[in-house]
Amino acid sequence: MIDRRGECRAVRGWGTVLTVAALVVPVGVSAQTAPGEAAERAVVVPFDNISGRAEDAWLGAGIAEAVAAGLSGGGAGLRSVTRVEETGTGVAVGERLGVRWVITGSYQRLGDQLRITARVIDVATGMVAGVVTVDGALAGFFALQDRVVAALVPVLAGPAESAPPPPVAPAVINRDAEGRATIRATRLTEELTLDGQLDESVYETVPAISDFIQQMPDEGAPASEKTEAWILFDEENLYLGGRVWDSAPPSEWIANEMRRDSTQLFRNDTLWLALDTFYDRRNGVVFFVNPLGGFMDFAFSNEGNPNMDWNPVWAVRTGRFEGGWTVEMEIPFRSLRFRPGSDQVWGVQLQRTMPQKNEFAYLTPIPMAAGIAAIARASEHATLVELEVPEGGKNLEIKPYGIGGLSTNLSASPPTRNAGDGNAGVDIKYGITQNLTADFTYNTDFAQVEVDEQQVNLTRFSLFFPEKREFFLEGAGIFDFARGAMLGSFYTALRRIGSGPMGGVNAPTLFYSRQIGLQRGTVVPIVGGGRVTGKIGDFDVGFLNIHTGDEAAAGAAMTNFTVARVRRNILRRSSLGAMFTNRSVSLVGDGASQAYGADGTFAFYDNVGLIAYLAKTDTPGRADKNLSYQGQFDYAGDRYGFQAEHLTVEDHFIPEVGFLRRDNFRRTYTKGRFSPRP
Repeated sequence: MIDRRGECRAVRGWGTVLTVAALVVPVGVSAQTAPGEAAERAVVVPFDNISGRAEDAWLGAGIAEAVAAGLSGGGAGLRSVTRVEETGTGVAVGERLGVRWVITGSYQRLGDQLRITARVIDVATGMVAGVVTVDGALAGFFALQDRVVAALVPVLAGPAESAPPPPVAPAVINRDAEGRATIRATRLTEELTLDGQLDESVYETVPAISDFIQQMPDEGAPASEKTEAWILFDEENLYLGGRVWDSAPPSEWIANEMRRDSTQLFRNDTLWLALDTFYDRRNGVVFFVNPLGGFMDFAFSNEGNPNMDWNPVWAVRTGRFEGGWTVEMEIPFRSLRFRPGSDQVWGVQLQRTMPQKNEFAYLTPIPMAAGIAAIARASEHATLVELEVPEGGKNLEIKPYGIGGLSTNLSASPPTRNAGDGNAGVDIKYGITQNLTADFTYNTDFAQVEVDEQQVNLTRFSLFFPEKREFFLEGAGIFDFARGAMLGSFYTALRRIGSGPMGGVNAPTLFYSRQIGLQRGTVVPIVGGGRVTGKIGDFDVGFLNIHTGDEAAAGAAMTNFTVARVRRNILRRSSLGAMFTNRSVSLVGDGASQAYGADGTFAFYDNVGLIAYLAKTDTPGRADKNLSYQGQFDYAGDRYGFQAEHLTVEDHFIPEVGFLRRDNFRRTYTKGRFSPRP
C-alpha cells in the first residue's frame, strides 16, 4: 500500500484484508470546469485484469460499475461519479473530462482468491490520493465490491476531513498529528452478556480506546480522568463497552437520575456515544448513560437541531469497580439507518462528562467554541472502519391495534344494553433500502403516545409542544427548515427548538407536524397516510401525505396534507434545501393553501454560522403580501460573540401546515448583539 508520504509498504497476504491509505494533498481543479463543480466530480475508468484470464474479463466492468454506483450514494461528498471507457493516464483522463478525481485500479485472481486494488488520483496534482486493497474469496465477489466502495468513501471525503489510515491489528485506534482518529471495530467471537461487568475475555485481549482530550475547561489537554472504551459488534448488534475511572469517591459523583430521557441527565456524570452512520459529517444519533443506568438518546441534523423524542430500541447496563464505574451498550443494527453494503465506514465520537469538574472530554479534539453541543460536531468525529452490518434484508414492522367494549346505559333515551363498540387500525414501517424508510398508517390510534408535559401559560404567547407521536418521528430532522449547526450552549439550543427556524420567538416554522390530527385543541381522526424519509446520496429527502377525517366538535372537514422536503449537502458543513406543503382545505377561506420556500445553512471554521431562507404562502383571498425571509449571522468566539439578524414576515404570510406566533408579533425587525465573555 502507499502511506501518507506516498512511500510503498508491504500489504499483508491473502485472506480477508482491507487496507486504506489517504494522502493530504493540495486542493485544485481543472481549468475546464468551474472549481466548485470539478471538486465534486469523479470518474471511474476500467480496472485492469492483471491475471489475464479471459474468463475473468467481466469482473473489471463489474467492479467499475459497482464503485460508480456505490459512491454516488455513499456520502463521499461528490456531485456525480460516472463510469467511463476512457484510456490513458489518470491525469490525462481527468483533465480531458474536467473532473477532480479519477478512480482506477486492477484485480488479480489466484485460485479461488481475488485481490482488488483501487487508486484515487487527484487530477490537479497528479498524485495518488489514496489506495484501497481488498482480498477475499471470488465466491464473495459482490461483498468485496461493497467493501471497496466503503473504503473509498473516507478517501474521497476531501483533505479537510481525511482520516488517518486504519490501525493494523491488534491496534484499534490510529491518530494523526492533528488528533484525528480512525477506529477499528472488533467482531465478537464469543457471546457478550449485557450486564455491565466487562468480564468477557474480549476486554482483556482487545486494546482499549483511551486518551480522551479535554474540550473544557482546558482545551486540548489530556482528560483528568482515565476512560477506556471498546467498540464491538456481532451479527445483529453494535456494542460499546466502557470502563470509566474516577478518583473521587462515589459519594461525590453527580448521578441522581434514573428516568429515561430526563434532561437532568445532562448535568450528571455520563459516557456518550455518537454515530454518524452515513458518514456525511453532518447528521447522527447519540446514546449516553450515567453511573445509575439512567440513559437518553436523540438524533441530530446539520450538526445541531436535536430530536429528543427519537426513541430507538437499545439496551444498556452499568456496574461498579474499585476506582470507577462500567457500562455496556447494545444497539441493534435494525434500530439504525445506514447506506447499503455489508462493510461500512461511519463517523464515531465518545464523550466523557464530569460536571463536578466542569470537564468535557472527547475521543478527538473539539474546539471550545463548539460549546457543550460539541457531541453534534459530526465533522470532527473519528472514522469507524471494519464494521460489518447484516446483509440488506428488508426491515418490516407491523403494529396492529384493536379496541372494543360493551356498554349499558339504562338512563339513555332510548336505553341501551350491552351495546358493542370497537375500532382497529395498523401502522407499518418498511425499509425500502437501508437508508430509505417508509411509514404507513391506517385509522391511526395514538393512545400509547406519551402525554405532553403540563405547562401553565402566564404569558401572552402561545405554547409550542414538541411532536411525540411515533409515526412522525422517523427522520423528523429532515423536515427542519432553516435550522443550522448549534453554536454555544446545548441547553440554549434545546430551549430554541420550539421557537422557529432561527431560534427567535418571532420566526415562523414552515412545517409543524402537530397541525395534522389536531384542530382547535380537539383530536381529529387520521384516516390514513404514508411518509418516506432517508438519504439518497448527498440528498436528504422526506415526503409525507396524510388524510384526516371530519370532526364536528372542532369544525374540521376531511383534509389532505402533503409535505415534500429535499436538502443537499454542500461544502464541508453546509446545505441548501427546499420545502413544499399543501393543505387541501384552508382554515382561512374556501380552497387549498400552500407554502413553499428555500433555505441555506452554512457553517465555517469552528464558530461562524450563517442561515437564510425565503418562503411564500398561497392562501385563499390573500394573493399579496405573502412573503417571509430571514438572515442571521452568528459568531460564537471564545472571548467575544456577535449575532446579527433580520426578519420580515408580511401580513398575509400564513403557513397553515406550520407554526407562527401571532401574539404581539413584530412583522419586521433587525437586531444585533455583541457578547463579551469573561
